[in-house]
Amino acid sequence: VKLSDSYIGPESASTVFVDGFESGSFSAWSGTTVTSGESGTVVNTLSHDGSYSARFTSNGGGGWENAYCYRDLSSYSELYARGYFYVSQSGIADDNDRHQFMVLTAGSSSVAYVGWKRVSGVVQWSLIVRHGTSYVSVYSASSPSLNMWYCVELHWRGDSVNGLGELWVDGALVCSLTGKNTAAYGDVNQVRYGLEYLY
Repeated sequence: VKLSDSYIGPESASTVFVDGFESGSFSAWSGTTVTSGESGTVVNTLSHDGSYSARFTSNGGGGWENAYCYRDLSSYSELYARGYFYVSQSGIADDNDRHQFMVLTAGSSSVAYVGWKRVSGVVQWSLIVRHGTSYVSVYSASSPSLNMWYCVELHWRGDSVNGLGELWVDGALVCSLTGKNTAAYGDVNQVRYGLEYLY
């Protein structure tokens, strides 16, 4: 997975964070997490625009794997996150195989995820949000393709009654969950990009 031009911030308000990796490194980020056999690097071989992008890979060893960069934030009860993603290879081969491109966390708990998942033999865009202490999922009607840049946007709002999650791809709403209790773990204070919760 390659990531370029990330944006984090609330709608109709000042931008919290933007980075296109044009420093040639992860220096603008709070850190990276990579499990054994995976990698996360900044490269100048393919980018959505500019010269650089982040490249995250897995060795396909199986089980849960991670390779991502993250940005710590102040606490937000509503947040938009956007990135441009390009998948050149996918290890998704069986039902329930998945990888998450963006994850929002509240403290040590993940509260919203977007990515790809294979369901009933078909790879689909996937949106998962917390509903209380449980999870709810929804999937797209369309399937993504390899070797294409996608503009992926995640919108999350924390509320005990009217919480929501939305997944937008290339400006189109492909998945949404509304009327959920998304406030059980508090406000979002970290965003993760890359191969987060790869399985």
